[in-house]
Amino acid sequence: MMEKSIRILNVEDESVDHMALVRFASERGLAYSIDWAQTVVKARELSRAGSYDIIILDYKLPDGTGFDLIDSFKSTPVIFTTGSGDEMVAVQAIKGGAADYLVKDNAGRYLELVPVSIEKALHMAYLERERKEADERQREYVAELERMNRLMTNRELRLMELKAENDKLHERLRMLELKKHV
Repeated sequence: MMEKSIRILNVEDESVDHMALVRFASERGLAYSIDWAQTVVKARELSRAGSYDIIILDYKLPDGTGFDLIDSFKSTPVIFTTGSGDEMVAVQAIKGGAADYLVKDNAGRYLELVPVSIEKALHMAYLERERKEADERQREYVAELERMNRLMTNRELRLMELKAENDKLHERLRMLELKKHV
């Protein structure tokens, strides 16, 4: 059975880094289909034109930063990358919605972390979708229970009214019976 390819948008201005990712995926036999955007503008264009499972987003780009794009990828998991390990950038990326943050090293050892990071990000996105669907189903169930409760309450009130009317009729009949015998 053929494994489904993971569609990746690699937003990376350095061709060496992009080619390293492509080569790494190929050598490992990873089922990745990788599109490449070197700029913020190109990333926006490609993301509007295609559907991606994951975005690998470099911090520094020629026409901006990854933070200029991260909000536009809210429905797709983002792995934020940078060539320099800056904790403030990492914190900002994670707070901004990135699923992970990787520091690129000259030797390319960070590439070993990419498959794990991708799997983790995709799994987290799957769990989040499942949670949202469960929340929606719960809201629907609660609304249906409330509707049924209102119906039951209305039915019970109507039954109480009918019983009261029935009791009044029985009392009248009893009184009529008593008058007949007097």
